[in-house]
Amino acid sequence: MIGAIIGDIVGSRFQFQDFKSKQFEFFADGCCPTDDTFMTLAIGKALTVCKDRTDEESLRRAAARIMREIAAKHRDETGWGLNFYKWLFEGNPNTQSFGNGAGMRISGVGWVAETEAEVKRLSKAVTEISHGHAEGIKGAECVAMAVFLARIGKDKAYIKERLIQDYYPELAEMTLDKIRPDYGIDDDGNWVTCQGSIPQAMTAFFEGEDFEDCIRSAISIGGDADTIACMTGAVAEAYYGVDRALEEKAVSYLSPDLQFAYFAFDSVKRKREARK
Repeated sequence: MIGAIIGDIVGSRFQFQDFKSKQFEFFADGCCPTDDTFMTLAIGKALTVCKDRTDEESLRRAAARIMREIAAKHRDETGWGLNFYKWLFEGNPNTQSFGNGAGMRISGVGWVAETEAEVKRLSKAVTEISHGHAEGIKGAECVAMAVFLARIGKDKAYIKERLIQDYYPELAEMTLDKIRPDYGIDDDGNWVTCQGSIPQAMTAFFEGEDFEDCIRSAISIGGDADTIACMTGAVAEAYYGVDRALEEKAVSYLSPDLQFAYFAFDSVKRKREARK
């Protein structure tokens, strides 16, 4: 989870800037946690407080309640997607979103699930409450599954093949050099959809040489930089681990309530297995 938070915080100052370089100060003035961090911690907290995760209805209710509670406390500290804002604060019942918010908040599932079947079940339960479109559910499951596979020690070649086979065939031909020149804000809004940003975020993970390089790679393609780096960082943490100094720096950006949610989840998540 800390990888997602680091990606969000580092990427926050590049959002909408169409930044196209890997050369930048990692933590700098202008960095801050955004809705990506808030909702990642909300889902993590829901997974923490629901001791019986086989009770999917209780998990759905907890996730919805905690997302709204955390959002209410931090309402004015970040921007929110228009439809998600209506769901959070106005009780809009429309849950058929396929925005990339489904993928940015899901990493906790990959850390608590014991099996691939559980990844799919938990991911769907906490996603469909607000992102019930098939593309939203698929995108969230893709990120959660990538975190899970990295956590249990699968190598990049295996993870990539699984994501190509099960989620995004276009990953087979994607490279950062192909993505970078033309990627960014588009008139149709594809850049903030699951299908328009999750394959790109996974490509940054596959091409990254270590945790920090994965984050830099994600930010270097432009577009929704904090969310793409959040999703890349989620998987990169499970694969590479995160240096304690980076973790401490990221946690220092969090308010006490968010720090409490982070450490509570960290105490129950499963450990990374040795890379095969």
